[in-house]
Amino acid sequence: YLRRRPGLAVAAPGERYGAIDLGRGLGLHPAMAPVYNAVGGSERLAMIGGVGVPDGEGGESMHLPSRDFLHRGGRHEREGWATRLLRFEGMDASATWSFGAGPHPMFEGLPDHAALTPPVKIGARHVVAGDVAAEAVTGTVGPPSATRSATSRWSDDQWESPAERLSRGYPEGRLGRALASTADMLRHDAGLRIVAIEQLGYDTHVDQGDGRAGVLAHKLDRLGRSLAAFWADVVSTRSSSLDADPVTVVVVSEFGRAIDENDSGGTEHGRGGVALVFGDRVVGGVHGDLPSV
Repeated sequence: YLRRRPGLAVAAPGERYGAIDLGRGLGLHPAMAPVYNAVGGSERLAMIGGVGVPDGEGGESMHLPSRDFLHRGGRHEREGWATRLLRFEGMDASATWSFGAGPHPMFEGLPDHAALTPPVKIGARHVVAGDVAAEAVTGTVGPPSATRSATSRWSDDQWESPAERLSRGYPEGRLGRALASTADMLRHDAGLRIVAIEQLGYDTHVDQGDGRAGVLAHKLDRLGRSLAAFWADVVSTRSSSLDADPVTVVVVSEFGRAIDENDSGGTEHGRGGVALVFGDRVVGGVHGDLPSV
């Protein structure tokens, strides 16, 4: 590892800016320490190996085949995996939310899906089954307003102001705003079951960096602090609501990176990625096969 990444290698556990030892030879980037500590360390945080495009699939570019597998569950599927799950559970788009420029591809095939770009502001009222009224959702992408199904349930409460959100530990930026808004919706029981949030910028062909600085350390710092603040919000909700539903967070990238450092201080596309999972009912540790590099 040190020989093949002379300028990018993260230091060993125990050293300054060193990786967090997860066991089985796997280390977590030190920028992820906030969420690692917030969820209870390796006993509650799980890493799943071998996540991504199978060998023999894809080509020189990993973007499209990776999205097929992660969003749809395979290149021959026509709908998102979440769409199939929700249909099996008897749920519809009112149980979902996307942050971004449109519905997340894992919800492909679900009708009447309204997606917002954070910061989220909703002017709405509670709607019960059978109520013919539709809710007005402000701040939507595209038209100035959109409607959701009459089975949707949203709170009348306004979302926290930026100052209040920052005081809760969320860093500034789209990811922090999206996670803060998700925590608010869960706190007010908005009927959510699956929320999709994306953080872009991990295609580190240039200036990837090590455990101290670089593009990867910067992105993971935002991710680690945002997830830590979100989990603190979830725990706070748990303490005030004994019948709250369990929450599970899954963090996964489109694909991994090649082991070798390139001439631009970065890495090329690779396979053998990992998924980070934590939540109320998650068994921590390293799970699954770790493909050899």
